[in-house]
Amino acid sequence: MKYVLLLLTFLFPVSAQALSLATDTHWQGSLRFDAGVRVEKGATLSVAPGTRVEFAGGALEVFGSLHARGARFEGEDWQGIVLRDGESRMEDCAVLGARTGVLVLGADPGIIGNQFTGNEIAIKAQGAARPILVGNQISGGGTGVLLSRRSDARLRHNRITGNRIGVQVEHSSYPVIRDNDLSGNAMALVLSRQSSAWEKTRGAGGRRPVALTGAVDAKNNWWGAAATEELERTAGRGNPSFIHDGRDEPFFTDEGKTYPLDIVEFAPWRAAPLTLGSGQGR
Repeated sequence: MKYVLLLLTFLFPVSAQALSLATDTHWQGSLRFDAGVRVEKGATLSVAPGTRVEFAGGALEVFGSLHARGARFEGEDWQGIVLRDGESRMEDCAVLGARTGVLVLGADPGIIGNQFTGNEIAIKAQGAARPILVGNQISGGGTGVLLSRRSDARLRHNRITGNRIGVQVEHSSYPVIRDNDLSGNAMALVLSRQSSAWEKTRGAGGRRPVALTGAVDAKNNWWGAAATEELERTAGRGNPSFIHDGRDEPFFTDEGKTYPLDIVEFAPWRAAPLTLGSGQGR
């Protein structure tokens, strides 16, 4: 099969209307888009280190694959990056000022060592998505990570701080959240409409190889100095003020039926902050 490469190199900002990329494309330099960009199924967009991509609205919507390393994505009133299919990987990039920095819809990308600043939601995954989130720095937004509708993400060595909500888990999602820094958020971890009982009665049987226990795994995380004092005071048997789960809201109602809200497994926890460096856990 003939390999087609479309090279777009700009040393100064340029403008473009809604753009469809149907062949493999390489971005380098500084680019500005007045509308969205769509990477079609079967195509790969590669973004070189040092590249700056600015949007004045719209989104970078990827039906194919995105390979970005050391790039900067930003804009005013832009929707963010949407990863739908393909084998995408973002590494050591910066994503700023988006409604949703990266939205993962049913894909399994690697999102590693990036900086997310000032996004309404930094990373959202839904629709049986299973992204790998490692070594990211997420701060200054509304929600750091939102996992919804069977998103079984893996979070490790991320620093998620200075947000209204650090991590929110909802609608039958069962991530593994370990070895992260979740300090300094108004709420570190929130469960919402999240129930293994719902999954067993309303969900797809046999979707997971292990039995659901009614708990979300959030062990071995650093929750902050004050939070650690609170945990030590109760020997891990209390109801942490920085976590919202079934200890706070025992039940919720869905279509007229009542289900128990899951709980968070937070013990054991880390007694000291993590040292997070680029590339940890890759």
